[in-house]
Amino acid sequence: MLSNLVEEPPPLDEQLLLPTSYADHAFLSRTLTVAPWVLLGLSSGILMIHHATAPRMIRTTGRQIVRLLDWKDYSIIAVISFVFPVAYVMAISRLTPYGAREFNLTGTYGLMPAAHFASLFIMMVTAAILAARGRMRLRASFFGLGRGWSTVITWIALAAATIHVPLIGWCVTRQTFDKVTLYFIPILLVPGLIALVSVAFRSSFGSFQRRLDNDILVRTLIPCFGMMMIGTVSLLPLFEAEENHWFRQDRFVVNLEDSVFPFTFEKAVAERFNEEIRQMLETE
Repeated sequence: MLSNLVEEPPPLDEQLLLPTSYADHAFLSRTLTVAPWVLLGLSSGILMIHHATAPRMIRTTGRQIVRLLDWKDYSIIAVISFVFPVAYVMAISRLTPYGAREFNLTGTYGLMPAAHFASLFIMMVTAAILAARGRMRLRASFFGLGRGWSTVITWIALAAATIHVPLIGWCVTRQTFDKVTLYFIPILLVPGLIALVSVAFRSSFGSFQRRLDNDILVRTLIPCFGMMMIGTVSLLPLFEAEENHWFRQDRFVVNLEDSVFPFTFEKAVAERFNEEIRQMLETE
């Protein structure tokens, strides 16, 4: 490398390297957006399969009760389950140091922003479950729906995923990649998976009241998951725009206006090399 031939290479300014790191995080965010979309699709398929296993009486009764919900209820569920989690995760990631965007992807082993997208998926699912139960209790309170241990687990899952977002960022900024961090922090996402599994499989087990409650919830969640999938796709152009923005701001690593030295640091090293050669010739 040319920098090895220079006795005093120009210093690296970390602030000028930030646009490169920001662009890399935006690119990986755009790539990881596919993961929640796929997981939501798989979750919808699982819910539909287990809904089909419910007895005919439960499915018929559930169909009639779900008709109590209108487009306003589904809009409220969509806002609570998609807009709020996305806004929260993006605020932590983009507006606070806990997004760890100052660290390149190699330095964090790709943990960021992947960990935030894992939390985002759990937050969307648990928020959708709680919002759907809340709207159904409001519309059909006389059925006594949405009560029990599963609701408590879902609240715990949502709280754990919410805490996980800044906590994992805090650990990355402190560079504490020890076994305690790697094994303990992902445990915060386990209650969310339990909540999703309990919703999927309770359609086939339990008392008539619980099975009816779960069947109604499943019927409500399937279209909500579909709306969240559409919303997730809408994030792709936003991340692409962010990536292009920071790529255009990058004037330290890449300068496409210079056809000889597209890499600005390379150009600075070449100028320092020429200066040292001139000094050597003058001394001789």
